[in-house]
Amino acid sequence: MTIKSIYGGSYLVFGAMDSSRRRMMMRDFSSWIDLDCKPYYLDSKKRGLRVIVHNGVEAEVADYIRDYLHFLRKRYFFPIRCYVHLTDNGKYRSKDKGYCFGTFFPGTKTPRRYPCIYLPAKLSSDEQTSRRCLFDLTCLLTYYFQWFFECEKDYSHRSLEIEATKAGNYLVNEYLKALN
Repeated sequence: MTIKSIYGGSYLVFGAMDSSRRRMMMRDFSSWIDLDCKPYYLDSKKRGLRVIVHNGVEAEVADYIRDYLHFLRKRYFFPIRCYVHLTDNGKYRSKDKGYCFGTFFPGTKTPRRYPCIYLPAKLSSDEQTSRRCLFDLTCLLTYYFQWFFECEKDYSHRSLEIEATKAGNYLVNEYLKALN
């Protein structure tokens, strides 16, 4: 079974695989694309993650986040280019007039704009703060994959949030284990 992406092109839907292989490949969160599946997602000319560091972000913090993104690139494929902006803002205004600590803007087909993630990159020596920053980034990247597969149509907002939380906890734990 295939689906159409927002940019055109057909992609394999993992529901077509047997469930044991799917669980093994997707590690309990289905939106992320393992490198094994890369040949199915090569339609877009510009792929991957790009990091843009804004003025005011410490070099040590930017390197820490780049290392984490490098870890993710080794495991997963990003089929459409996504820009990750590291800013020195503390928080962003959300759609519901509240505040959030990072935001995802989906891409558009015309004019062609690629998806962007804005993340405040303020870390302290406190391990919880560093972990929270990586967790927020992973959740925002999960939203990127959910946008790519147009999951909003098929799943409730709550189930998408649960998937993002699972992915965030799992990947940050794996990264921290790999560091030790």
